[in-house]
Amino acid sequence: MRAYETRVDLLEVRLDWLRDWTVEDLEFLRDRPVLWTFRPVRQGGEFAGADSERFEVLRQIGRRRLGQWVDVEWDVWPPLIMELRGYFKVLLSYHQYDGHLPPWPDLGELFRAKPHDAVKIALTLHRWADIVRFLDIVEACQAEGWDGVWVVMGPRGTWLRILTPWFGGLWTYASPEGTGRATADGQVSVEELRQVYRYPEMAPDHRIYGLLGDPVAHSVSPYIHNRLFQEVGLAAHYVPFAVDDLEAFLRVMHVLPLGGLSVTVPHKIAILRYLDDVEPAARDIGAVNTVVRREDRWVGANTDWVGFWRPLVRRFGVRSWRALIVGAGGAAHAVAYALRRAGCSFAVTNRTHAKAEALARRFGGTAVPWDAVKPGAFDLLIHTTPLGMAPHIDTLPPIPDAWLVDKVVYDLIYNPPETRLLRRARAVGARAVLSGLPMLAEQAAEQFRLWTLQTVRADDIVALAQAHLERQSETFNIFD
Repeated sequence: MRAYETRVDLLEVRLDWLRDWTVEDLEFLRDRPVLWTFRPVRQGGEFAGADSERFEVLRQIGRRRLGQWVDVEWDVWPPLIMELRGYFKVLLSYHQYDGHLPPWPDLGELFRAKPHDAVKIALTLHRWADIVRFLDIVEACQAEGWDGVWVVMGPRGTWLRILTPWFGGLWTYASPEGTGRATADGQVSVEELRQVYRYPEMAPDHRIYGLLGDPVAHSVSPYIHNRLFQEVGLAAHYVPFAVDDLEAFLRVMHVLPLGGLSVTVPHKIAILRYLDDVEPAARDIGAVNTVVRREDRWVGANTDWVGFWRPLVRRFGVRSWRALIVGAGGAAHAVAYALRRAGCSFAVTNRTHAKAEALARRFGGTAVPWDAVKPGAFDLLIHTTPLGMAPHIDTLPPIPDAWLVDKVVYDLIYNPPETRLLRRARAVGARAVLSGLPMLAEQAAEQFRLWTLQTVRADDIVALAQAHLERQSETFNIFD
C-alpha cells in the first residue's frame, strides 16, 4: 500500500481476504484514502462468519476514523447502512457472477430502497448484447442522479474498466503490478492503466481508438498505439474490445468518440457489411483490418497486405516467389492479394479444402489438398493460422518437416516473436525464417498514418513491441 498510495486515488482493502489480523493492525491506514470491503461468501467474498461479527469490525474501524468509504451489499438491513454512514461514505453494491443481466426496474427499486452515497453494479457478462443493455442501466442510474461505479467482470469488460470516465464512473479497479494475477478477471494493473492507457489524463474530448476482435488479450497493439499517440502529442487512447457480436458493438461504436479501429479475427470479413465505404484494396482482398472515421462515415481499409510484403522485400529484395500459403482466413486473403499484386505464383492448403479452393479461385492461385503438397513446388512457406499464438505458445502447427527444409518460412504470428514453428524450421534446416513482428510493425505504421496522417517508422514500432513482449515475459514482484 505504501508503494501505491502516491499512484492511486483510493486503496481498496479486502478485509475478507486477510487472515490473523485485528483492527489495531489497521491503524497505519489512518488519514489514507481507503475503501473497506468485507464481503461475505453469499456475495462472492471470503468471509464465512456471522453478519453481526462482520459489522462489529466495521463499527470499530469507523470509530477509529480509518478510511473514507465502505462497500456494503444490497441485501444489508437499511438501519445498519445508516449507522455506517455515520463513519463512512457508503457504496451500495450489487454483484452478479452467473452471466445474468438483472432487469432495470428491479435494480432501480433495490437502490431506491437503501441509503447510499454511490452505487456499484458489477456483473459477469459474456455477450455484447448484454453489455449494451448494461450501459442502458448505467444511463438510468445517472438519470436518477446517483454517482456510481460500473464494472463488467471478465475479458469482455476490460475496455469499460479503462474507459469508465466516459460513462461517469467514480473510479475503476486495478491490480497491483507483478502479483502474478489480476485481483479480478478482466482487470488491468495500476501501471498499465497509468503508463499504457494514460488513465489520469483521460478527458471527454479525447479520441478513442481500439482493437476489435475475439480474443484480444494477447495483442501488443494497445501498447504500440498508445505510445505512438503519446510521442506525437495526440489526445487519444487505444483500448482492446473483445467482441462476440458486431451488431451490438455498433451501438457503443456510435456512442464513444471513436476515431478508428484495428480489426482482427474473427471480424475482418464480417465487418464489411457494417461500413459506409471500403477502399479498393480491402474490397479486392475481401477483408478489413483497419477502420477510419471520416466525419460521420466509417471507411474500411486493409494494411495487412502492405505489412506482409514490405518485410519480405526489405529482407530478400524483390523476388518472384513460389509460395505456399498455409491457412485460408482473413490474413491469408491479404497474403494472396500481395503475392498476386507482385506477380508471384502461389498455392493454398488448408484443413478445410473448400476454403482453400475459394481463396485460390479469388486470387488466381492453386488449391492443394493437405496430403498432396509437394515440397519441391515452393520456396516460401507462409503460415497464416493462429496455431502457436500466445497464450498457446506450445502449440506446433501440423506442418511436416519436409515442407520446411531449405525454405524461407514466414510465420505471421508475432506473439511470441519466435514460435515453435520457426524454432522447428531452424532445427530442420530452413534457408531463413521470418517472424510476424515486422509485419505487425509495418501494418501498424500504415494504420497510424490512415488515422492521424502522421508517419512513424516501422523499426521504431518493432523496438516498442519487442520491449513490451520482453517485459511481459519477466517475473517482477513489488514485494520481493
